Parts: sequence; C-alpha cells; structure tokens
Amino acid sequence: MARSPVAALSAAWPVFLRMPPRARMLPILGAIALLSGLNQTLFRDVIVLLREARHLLNEDLGVAVKASGVAYLVSLPLGGFFAHLLGPRRVLLGAGVLITVAGFGMGFVFDARGYAVLCLLIGLAAGLIPGAAVTAIGFWFAPQEQARAIASVLAAPVLGGLIATLLMSNRTEQWAGHRLSDYWQTIYLGVALLGVGWFLVAQFFYRPRPLIPGGGPDQVVSDLPVGTLWPLGVILRGGVLMLLAFCQSYALCLGGDWLDARLFDQWHLSIADVELVVIAGLFGKCGGLLLGGFLSDMAFHHSGNVKSARQVVIGLGFLLGALALLPLLQLHDAVASGIWRGASFFFLAMAAPPLWSIALTIAPGRSGPVLGLLGLGTSLGLYATPTLLAGFAGAHGWETSFWVGVALCGLCGVGAFALDPSLEIEKPIPKPKEDAEAAGH
Repeated sequence: MARSPVAALSAAWPVFLRMPPRARMLPILGAIALLSGLNQTLFRDVIVLLREARHLLNEDLGVAVKASGVAYLVSLPLGGFFAHLLGPRRVLLGAGVLITVAGFGMGFVFDARGYAVLCLLIGLAAGLIPGAAVTAIGFWFAPQEQARAIASVLAAPVLGGLIATLLMSNRTEQWAGHRLSDYWQTIYLGVALLGVGWFLVAQFFYRPRPLIPGGGPDQVVSDLPVGTLWPLGVILRGGVLMLLAFCQSYALCLGGDWLDARLFDQWHLSIADVELVVIAGLFGKCGGLLLGGFLSDMAFHHSGNVKSARQVVIGLGFLLGALALLPLLQLHDAVASGIWRGASFFFLAMAAPPLWSIALTIAPGRSGPVLGLLGLGTSLGLYATPTLLAGFAGAHGWETSFWVGVALCGLCGVGAFALDPSLEIEKPIPKPKEDAEAAGH
C-alpha cells in the first residue's frame, strides 16, 4: 500500500509529458489562480478565531484585511501591463513566490502587523494573476478556444474561495482556543507546499516561447517596445472594455455589498452569517463564468463569427443579470435573497469571459495594455461602488441607488451589441526570435 502513490505518480507522469503543451498550460494557469482565491478567502474566514485565540483587536485584524483588498485593487490593472513588459511567465512565477512566502508566514506569524504584511503579499499576487494568465492564454490558445480557457482561469479563484468557505464552515467551536494554532499552521503550511509544487511544475512545463496557435514551429509572439505602448486604438477600444468592466463590478456589488447593507439596515439581518447564502453566491459566479466561456466559444466554433459570438453572450449576461437583480428590492428573507444573489451573479459573470477575450482578439501582440485597462475598470468598480451606493442610499434612499445600478446594467446589455471584436488593431512588427527569448516569453 505504501508504494501505491508512487506507482500512480509513475504511471501518470509519462501521460502528462505526452500531453500537448496547450493542454498542460491550462492546469498550470488555473492552479495558481485557485491558490490565490484560496488564500484570500481563508484568512477572512478565520478572523473570529484569530481574535479569540490570539487576543487581537478588531481594528488590528481590520487593517490586515484592508491590506489584502487594497493590494488586490492596486495590482489588478498592473497584471496585464507587467505581462506585456516582462512576459506572463515571469509575472506568474513571481505571484507563485508571493503566495508561497505568505503561506509559510501565515503558519508562524502571531501578530496583527505581520498578518497585514502577509495579506498584502496575498493581495498583490491575486491581483497580478488574472491579467498575466489571460495574456498567456492569448499566446497559447486559438481564438475559438480562448473564452473557455479564460473562464477556467477566472473561475479558479472563485472555486478556491468556495473550498476555503467549505473548509472553514462549522469549525468555529472545534477550533476555538488553543487548538486553533495547530489547525491554522497545518492548513497554511499545506497551502505553502502546494505553492512550492506549482512553482516547480511551472518552471519545468511552462515553455518560455509559446507558439502562435496555427503558426510555424519557430514563430513567436512578441510584445511592443514601451514607446509604442499606447496607440490610439488601444486607448479607445480598451476604454470601452474598461467602462463595461466597471459597470459589471457595479452590478455585482448590488447583489453583494448593497444587499448586505440593506438587509442589515432595514431588517437587521446579517446575510454573511448564513452559509447557504455565501455558498450560493460563489456557486452562481463560478457557474456563470464557465457557462459564459463555453457558450461564447461554442457559438464562435459553429458560426465562425467572432462578433456575434462575443456580443450575444455579453449582452444577455448584462440583461439577464439586471432582471435577476429586481427581486432583491422586494425580499427581506436572507435565504431567498441569497438565492437571487446567486442568480444575478450567475448571469453577470457570464459576460466576463467573452469580455476579457475581446482584448485578445482586437489587440494581438499588445493585449497586455488592453487587459490592464479592463482590470482598471474592474478595480475602480470594486473600489468606488460601495461608496457610490452608500451615497445614493443616504441622499435618495435604497431604491434610488438600486435603480441606478440596474439602469447601468441594462444600458451595458444593450450597448454590448455594438461591440465589434472582429476589427483588429494594427498588429505590431514581431521582434527577432532571440529578443523574444531574452524577454522571457
């Protein structure tokens, strides 16, 4: 029995080596995204336990949580830019190092300041990964496969958050007191070891020179020099995607922060304490991402028309998401509100994979800046929406703040049908192969 794991690994390893490079790339990209989501959610779920076992103040733990959130919002737009300048491989490996260091540190740090620094590392890694991973997908996957690959990478952090939530559910009493340290250290050391394993696999299997899908064996994709980073087409087309990403984040906050605040303010219900509600939201978002990528690529594969394949899924995602938000205005039951929250997350998340894939379609070879703008829209939406919603609610009431968000969502759904991802920005002149290799691509 002791030899069975070794025998299984020995049997699976040659099969893994014989897999096509693109088939190996998606697990590598998805695994690091899953680890980032697992880390971010895991710490938030044990704050109560840390306060009881380590006698830390709420304010101190709040600083640690805010450090992770702020770092994530700051680095989310930078993932695409850094991948453009340094190559996605280097950015992803750097994120893996940050996650591994934070994992080992979480097992041995016992003060709030140390937690804040480590949460800062976790947030930085989580923010860099989406842009860099999608940039890599543009190198490795054909256009009719990109939305599904992007959906897998974007759903991986949500799945990591779901795993962390299930892992920590119903553990408060069991982990209370002195037993917390044993469980806490064991879990995070396990996460750190997973990070080490991913780093080694990525070092070995992430090829430094990804091929253009359908190109010759020596043909490579190269990035632009810094001086040509901002052509007018990139700014204008990327700005439209940035606005759509902002409105999507705004609408998602209606089913999240807005719903939580309204239920607590009017009915004194804390939706975060209902595990079914939290899990339903994560399931809805994860399922919507996967379905959106699948439907978009399936339509592209059968019709050959990238314009309609991307437009329809994005437009329907926004419009159906707006409809799913409407019942939230009338409900005051936590479970029912959570179910409709999951439904709204499901439809709104459907728009994300084709939206991110448009950046690869309109800007081949320079997708990093466009993805950076898209990440900037998402980051601004996540940062500004709670303040905007609170301001609307305070000045005009909860209903007004809600209808403003629903109206934005509907406008985006209609406006999405004007997108034309079939129009490419002028392609850059490739660098020589030796320069591309030296850049780490």
